[in-house]
Amino acid sequence: MMVKYIEIFETEVSDTEDKTTFEELLHGSPKQKAEVHKVENAYHLISQGYWSDADALFDEVLADDPNNSEALMGKQLISRKSRISSRMDSLDARAYKATTREKAASKNPLRRKAVLWVIVVVFLLVCGFAAASVAGVLPDALDVFGEAKPAVTEAVPTPTPTPTPTPTKNVKSADDIYNDYINGLNKN
Repeated sequence: MMVKYIEIFETEVSDTEDKTTFEELLHGSPKQKAEVHKVENAYHLISQGYWSDADALFDEVLADDPNNSEALMGKQLISRKSRISSRMDSLDARAYKATTREKAASKNPLRRKAVLWVIVVVFLLVCGFAAASVAGVLPDALDVFGEAKPAVTEAVPTPTPTPTPTPTKNVKSADDIYNDYINGLNKN
């Protein structure tokens, strides 16, 4: 019966009227019109910045018609936008970290790399000299650089030489023992 009405309306439409609009009205079902309306609303929500609401509307349309090309394109648009947003967020975070590091380095000169290296080298030299002084080799270590100075400036007492013992009658000297040995060999 619907076909008869379409034929009647098609014959009665004059040439001056827009046939395509009239045919769309005749052939479009209420369900299709609702889907078109939801898709249009979803794109309007996207233009207003309500991405999650638009995504929900596209999901509703795709639940009824999984092959709706406009809803699929809208979902792809939202997907690309979310990937771009996440990339931008990570770039913003990296830029913020770099900016805060630069500000901290400019405020605190000890945070610069050159200053930190100098501090490390000085620390190692101090530790080396401390270890050398504990081991008692600090004057020798300074002598390498030609700046040998005594570690302690107090007077060091000089040892008094002990007199060599004089041989007694019962004690033979080394020469006497050697001569006795040689004489003994010559006798045999």
